[in-house]
Amino acid sequence: MFWQSENSASGVDIHHRRLFAQVHRTIKATILTDLEQVKTLMEKTATKTGLSVEVRINDKNYPLKQPSLAEEVDEKRILRHPTLPKLSYTILP
Repeated sequence: MFWQSENSASGVDIHHRRLFAQVHRTIKATILTDLEQVKTLMEKTATKTGLSVEVRINDKNYPLKQPSLAEEVDEKRILRHPTLPKLSYTILP
């Protein structure tokens, strides 16, 4: 999801949070049935300050469970969560 303001197109984090709250208000109490319906509803979202939503559906197929060779993984870039390190981690740039 992209967000845009009349004053700025940079998308500051506070705008991001506020816009997601607005999107939630737009789609609440709706039974979501397909992607086009979600797209249409999300595009109706706007705030008083000029934030609006542009939706693009990425329907590209991404294959699952692609193996990686151990030597290809840079462990220095992986920040693992202490409780569930195999399931919860961040890959640093």
